[in-house]
Amino acid sequence: MSCSKLVYYYFYKWSRDGTLERIHEVLRGWVRLKRGRKISPSVGIIDSQSVEKSKVSAEESGFDGGKKVKGRKRHIITDTQGLLLAVKVHSAQPHDSL
Repeated sequence: MSCSKLVYYYFYKWSRDGTLERIHEVLRGWVRLKRGRKISPSVGIIDSQSVEKSKVSAEESGFDGGKKVKGRKRHIITDTQGLLLAVKVHSAQPHDSL
């Protein structure tokens, strides 16, 4: 098995069974402790970005009326240290206040 196929195999397997999520949580906790913070964050900061749909993308897209962009929207939540907590990608159609 080639190296790239092996990497993809584990990425796919660990994404599906939650291993990547658990690894991320442990590493985030270690970084927070090293910075003198509690392991679990008490505050999350959310931001969104609308991105134009690529010509090769077959995924669902929509129109973000506020930003005048047809494509996809991504919402990212970080803690106060800038460490990733969650990511959601979807059609640009829904308004951010929903």
